[in-house]
Amino acid sequence: DRAQAWGFVHPIAWPVVHPCLRPEQPVFYDAHDDYAQFLQQAYGEAEDRLVARILGLERDLLQRATAAVFCTADDRAAVQRRNPDCAVRLLVVPNGVDTAACRVVCPGEAHGRRQAAGLERPLAVFMGSIHKPNREAVEFIVREMVPNYTQVLFVVMGLDLEAYRRAGHVSADRANLVWTGPVSEAVKEAVFSLADIALAPLIGGTGSSLKIPDYVAHGKIVVATPIGLRGFEDLAKFPAVISAEDVRAALTGVLERLETDPQAFDPACRNAREWAERSLDWSVAAEPLVEVVRKSFFQTKI
Repeated sequence: DRAQAWGFVHPIAWPVVHPCLRPEQPVFYDAHDDYAQFLQQAYGEAEDRLVARILGLERDLLQRATAAVFCTADDRAAVQRRNPDCAVRLLVVPNGVDTAACRVVCPGEAHGRRQAAGLERPLAVFMGSIHKPNREAVEFIVREMVPNYTQVLFVVMGLDLEAYRRAGHVSADRANLVWTGPVSEAVKEAVFSLADIALAPLIGGTGSSLKIPDYVAHGKIVVATPIGLRGFEDLAKFPAVISAEDVRAALTGVLERLETDPQAFDPACRNAREWAERSLDWSVAAEPLVEVVRKSFFQTKI
């Protein structure tokens, strides 16, 4: 009874909440993905009835929502095609980052820090949770990159090793691969301060990845697949953010250039970071939603 507004991150809550709604209460839907694509990847044809039921709930939610938020323009367009009569405001709010909390350490400085710490090899980091697209990306790193780039130290940060094994993956026991598991912000900053390169070789998934703005805000060279860079295509204009189907070839090119000049990518890394400050800091990225929330609460006098 005391609710002033309702927020959804998943449509299955709609039948529970709907009877409680009052006409004056704003309703916001934060859709992290194109839900149809997400469900199809999760359940496939074996659960067509379930997928149709959940998409029906999403349609009902969208009919009532004050605003719905999507990470990418493609996801918003897909939902709009499925719901052409939907009058709701469909907004794009890209995954952002708290740039002020991210210390910029470009590859040239990271190289010096590693040397001082006795680490001679370049460091490439992957950051992510146990989410399926991240597991697939790590599987690629373990299988295709770790054994073929013994001159590089690979760090998998955040993803829990035991959960990765339980999901059916085999972890390689190699001298140039480190699993940190979940880490504190302080440890995350320490790892980033030693890393030259950040990897995002994703092959599936929907929405966009929180790791990309985080990588860029820390001044890293980013090597990603087009799927890994989905929603952040504008960043590919910077030479330090590389979108490539063949990520192994892209990594080879980056390593060869760093070997002759550890500071070669520093200007591009700084330029990408500055762009992220102007475009992807949460204070900027979330402004369209903030404005809708302001207007909704003002108009309903809540």
